[in-house]
Amino acid sequence: MRQRICGLVTGAALLASVAMAHLPKAAQPPLLLPGAAGISARRFAWNCDSLWFLSRAPGDTQERPLLRTRSVERVITYQGRPALLLVATFGATAVDSTLAYADGLAPIWETTHSGTALTRYRYDGTRVEVTLAAGDSVLSRKEHQYPFPVFNFEELDVLLRALPLKAGYAALLPLYSEGDDSMEVDTVRVEARDGRGVWQLRFADPAVVATVGIIDSSRRQVAYSHAFRKDGPQWKARTVWRRVYHACGEARK
Repeated sequence: MRQRICGLVTGAALLASVAMAHLPKAAQPPLLLPGAAGISARRFAWNCDSLWFLSRAPGDTQERPLLRTRSVERVITYQGRPALLLVATFGATAVDSTLAYADGLAPIWETTHSGTALTRYRYDGTRVEVTLAAGDSVLSRKEHQYPFPVFNFEELDVLLRALPLKAGYAALLPLYSEGDDSMEVDTVRVEARDGRGVWQLRFADPAVVATVGIIDSSRRQVAYSHAFRKDGPQWKARTVWRRVYHACGEARK
């Protein structure tokens, strides 16, 4: 056990140093792992949002609509423990469902449906099992092992809302990326609370730098925008993406 823990700490330190190489060692925030005390979605109430994704290219004054999604979350009981179920619907045929323990937000499973195609992810500590299926046929099954437990990328919004909201709080987040089965260590920092009681958070990964707004009292996310890094693909560089939130059933303004 001691050898395994030492291995996890060594791997964490290595990835953290890569992710934060531009900062002095003393400025590197700690690594936050699934199951950590102090992060909990147990008090989150049932919620349904209709999200509009908009983009604005450099030099443009008008935003262009890209995508509309419907996001539902609710606390349920899974194997005797509180768990958070997240369901996101994209268009008429694509649905992504994620289940994570409410305390610590360790992911349990995720399923992605697109037409007749199904991808199932199961999380077990440092291990992620991925199963691809079509109809009743299993096409492939593979397993990935990582140096330490990972959060599910699809629960990122919930994870940010569950963090301690106090100015200066910062952490490294190990996230599993479903798209390429990779793990990345990204950074988050709580900046300040404005006069409306909305906390501003800064999230950064290798591709984007995002600003997130979260209401202090309810922990609802009410703002999100990100810009692509200048060293990314030229067609994305300095393009700004933004989300607009509406309660489900509310007309777009």
